[in-house]
Amino acid sequence: MGFPPAVEREAGHIDMVRGRPDLNLLRPAPMPMARRNNKPRVDTMRRSVLMVDDSPSMRALVRSTLELAGFDVIEKIDGVDALGYAKAGSADLVLTDVNMPNMDGIQLVGELRSLPQYKFVPILVLTTESGGDMKMRGRQAGATGWIVKPFDPAQLVATINRVLQ
Repeated sequence: MGFPPAVEREAGHIDMVRGRPDLNLLRPAPMPMARRNNKPRVDTMRRSVLMVDDSPSMRALVRSTLELAGFDVIEKIDGVDALGYAKAGSADLVLTDVNMPNMDGIQLVGELRSLPQYKFVPILVLTTESGGDMKMRGRQAGATGWIVKPFDPAQLVATINRVLQ
C-alpha cells in the first residue's frame, strides 16, 4: 500500500536559471483588486510549515521556495528540535527529512501523531530515501506523503497546497 499518487513523487529536478533555482514559477499570482476601493485584498490566511532537516542548504532552499509561495516557515534541525517546538507551538503542515541526528524523521512522525494537536496535521516526508520498505515505515508511523529529493519546487508547492485543502 503506497501513498496516493497526488503526494508520492519520484526524484524530480530543479529548473536552473543562471545556476540558481528558477523560483519565479512559484510567485503567487497578483491579488485581485477589490471592487469598491481598488485596494488589493490582503491574504490573512498564511499557512505555516514546520520544516525539519539537518542540512542548512536544504533548509535554505525549501524556505525560499515556500516563502515565495506565501507560506510561513518554521525551521528545525532535527526531530528532537521539532518535537520540542511541536509540544508548545503548532503548524498547518510538517515537512521532514528522514536521516537526521538525535531523532530521525520516521520517529518524529510517530511522536507528532501522538500529540493531540498534530493528529490530523498533514506530514510530508522529503528525503533521498526511495525504498519501498522505508516508505512503508513512514506510512505506518503516520506520514501523509513521501517526496523524493531532489525535488521540483513547483511540484513541492503544488503537493503542499493539495494536502492542505
